[in-house]
Amino acid sequence: MGKDDFEDDGRTICNMDVDGMPGSVFRLTRQERKADRAALKKKLLYDDEPMTRSEYWRYTWYSILAALTVMGIIGGGMILFIAILCLAWR
Repeated sequence: MGKDDFEDDGRTICNMDVDGMPGSVFRLTRQERKADRAALKKKLLYDDEPMTRSEYWRYTWYSILAALTVMGIIGGGMILFIAILCLAWR
């Protein structure tokens, strides 16, 4: 059976459209995506429950720890690179 013999009857063997799966957003129409974005923006901007002081401190601490982790990895890589160069120059 070659490509010329194939007939598509339009039946769906297995429907892979599952809500919540990555890529399912792309199956929405443009108006549905705009409505979803508007609802999310409204929820984020006009949320009735503001963050508490402890949440602010927790998320600030998390961001500081993330920045320190990235700086530590970059700094450790630079130190390792310099150590390898010093060993190579001997």
